[in-house]
Amino acid sequence: MSIRYAFVVKQKLPEWSIAMPYQHFTYYDRLEVQHGLRCGLSCHAIAKNMNRAPSSITREVQCNRSKNGHYNPMNAQVQCHSRQRSACRRHKLEYLPLRDYVKGKLQEEWSPGCISEMLQLDHAEDTHMRVSHETIYQYVYADKRLGGELYTHLHQGRKQRRKRGGGKSNRGITKNRVSIEERPGIVDTQQRVGDWEGDTIIGRNHKRPIATFVERKSLYTTAAFMPDKRASSMNAAALRAFKHLPTEARETLTVDNGKEFARHEQLAQTLENQIYFDHAYSPNERAINENTNGLIRQYLPKGTDFTKVPESQLKKIIEKLNNRPREKLAFRTPKEVLESFTGALQV
Repeated sequence: MSIRYAFVVKQKLPEWSIAMPYQHFTYYDRLEVQHGLRCGLSCHAIAKNMNRAPSSITREVQCNRSKNGHYNPMNAQVQCHSRQRSACRRHKLEYLPLRDYVKGKLQEEWSPGCISEMLQLDHAEDTHMRVSHETIYQYVYADKRLGGELYTHLHQGRKQRRKRGGGKSNRGITKNRVSIEERPGIVDTQQRVGDWEGDTIIGRNHKRPIATFVERKSLYTTAAFMPDKRASSMNAAALRAFKHLPTEARETLTVDNGKEFARHEQLAQTLENQIYFDHAYSPNERAINENTNGLIRQYLPKGTDFTKVPESQLKKIIEKLNNRPREKLAFRTPKEVLESFTGALQV
């Protein structure tokens, strides 16, 4: 026999530590607890007399004593029964209309957080139509384990970004560029409509990229395909993307230092706005555009061959984004917010 085993055998284990079925406290058990307390016994001593774990006695006294701190078995019995009646296991999304609503909105690519909040607006009087975003996530993951496809409608996570700022840029310096540091302060406040952020999304083999533009206040998105990444192609794509927007909705445009914006002076003249450049390797200065590109990637993931994507498909994707309620907009849609400032858009 090993020394360790011999040590364990010699220990005298308390009787309550032996595995046995848990039993709820009865009224007579509570009378015994009260009697022990009145005799000045500790919870540990009471537990030993009742052959129960000390923690059970302590929990019973703490949970069921009255407001004045005294333990009364009758009041304890009433409180226990009250909790038992109110306690019930809530099945996630067991209410069929709620489940149908959630599934429908997920299939429209709404986020769980947006669905949870919009339920309170769309069904203000029906308290059964309530669910947290976390419950929706758990429902989606459970559906995935069963072979379902709801998870495919969630926004896709991004890979960890590489460390920025290390090394020098080898992309060159765009001539006559105006730094973001000279951009009017009102742009940072997002108090007006007309301040845009621009970027490109690259497809397989760097062919037929997409020029994307997002308005900072309304989150309204517009986009167009480019035949290549030349500056002339960017200017033509931007003109197509902005043609349905009124002039008053074009104040500024903030872009990165890509060569596709080399002809920014001509682009600024065409769009009748001022163009500013962010600092090198600082995508956080165009965070709204970066986030929107991630939403577009939900429909056109990395590796997609953009040469096989029709213009009509890109248009439908942009329409979905512009007609989806957004938490940042108090669950209004980007199109609603933009039109509230500029009037109806000629899309």
